[in-house]
Amino acid sequence: MEMKPLFHAILQSFNPYAYPHLTEKRFSFAMRYFCVLLFFTLIATFILLIPALFMIPQYAQSRAANFDTLALQLDMHFTTPFVIAADPLIVADTNTSMRDATILLSNDALYYKSFILFGKEQRIPLDKTLDLKNDPSLAQSVGMVFFLLSPALFFWAFVFLSIYYWIMIALTFIIGLLLVWILRFSIRPSRIFKVALYASTIMILIQLLLFPFYRLFYIPLIAYWLLFILVLLTLRDSETPKGASQTITTSKSRDIFADDHNQRGGLSRQSAPRQDSYDVDERGNLKSGPKRKKSFDEENDGYMTLK
Repeated sequence: MEMKPLFHAILQSFNPYAYPHLTEKRFSFAMRYFCVLLFFTLIATFILLIPALFMIPQYAQSRAANFDTLALQLDMHFTTPFVIAADPLIVADTNTSMRDATILLSNDALYYKSFILFGKEQRIPLDKTLDLKNDPSLAQSVGMVFFLLSPALFFWAFVFLSIYYWIMIALTFIIGLLLVWILRFSIRPSRIFKVALYASTIMILIQLLLFPFYRLFYIPLIAYWLLFILVLLTLRDSETPKGASQTITTSKSRDIFADDHNQRGGLSRQSAPRQDSYDVDERGNLKSGPKRKKSFDEENDGYMTLK
C-alpha cells in the first residue's frame, strides 16, 4: 500500500462529506488501511515513550528511597528452562547459555546481549540479597530490561490493540444498524461498516498519541461516536431507493423513443400520433375522405400476374 493514498485517506476520515467517496473503496483497502494506521501510530507512541524509558531508573530509585530496607531473596532451582518471552528470548535458568538467549536470568547474575557493542555479553551480578535502595545500578538495569523487551512489547501491544479496536468497530457497526433502521435511512450495511472502520481513525490517534502523557478512554470514544453519527446523517440521502431509480430509467427510455419518433414523423413531443379509420369500397376507393385518382385495377394495369 502506498503512503500517499494512506495519508490522503487519513485526512478524508476527519471530513464527514468525504465519506461518500471514501466508502466506495474496496474492503481490502479498508483492511490494509486499518493495519497500517495502527502500526505507524503504535511506532509513534513508542517513540514518544523513549523519554519515559530513560526516566525509569530515576523513578525506581526514588520509589526505593521510601523504604528503610528493601531486599529480595533469590533462590531459584529449575527442572526445565523457564521462557519468559520468545521474542526476544528471555529465559530464567541455571544451565542455559547466552548462545540461546538474549536475556538470561540465573542464580548469580543477569546476562544480556548489548545492542550497541555488536551483541557483546553484559553481566549484572546478583547476590543472594538485592539491596534496591542502596544499589543504583539495579535501578538502571530495570530500564535496560524494558528496552530489551520493547520488540516483544510492541508485538503484543499491536495484537491486543487490534482486538480491542475491532471490538469497538463491531459494537459501533451494530449501533449504526439500529440507528439506520430506526431513522429509516437508505444506507447499505457494507457502507455502515466502512464508516465505522474509517471513523475509528480519530479514536486511535487520540488514544495512542496521547498515551505517553494522558490515559484517555472516554474522550476518544465519544469523539469516535460523534463523528460516526455525523457521517450517517450526511449519508442518509446518498443512496436512492430502487423504485425511484427504475422510474427515472423508464421515463428516460420513453423520452428517447419519443424523440426518435418526432424526428421521423415530425410530431410534437407532447402530441400522440393520430390514428384515423377510413372506409374502402371493393375497388379500393375511399368512401369518405380524399379519393384516389385511379382505382387499384387501373394502377396495376399492364403488370403480369404470376401464378
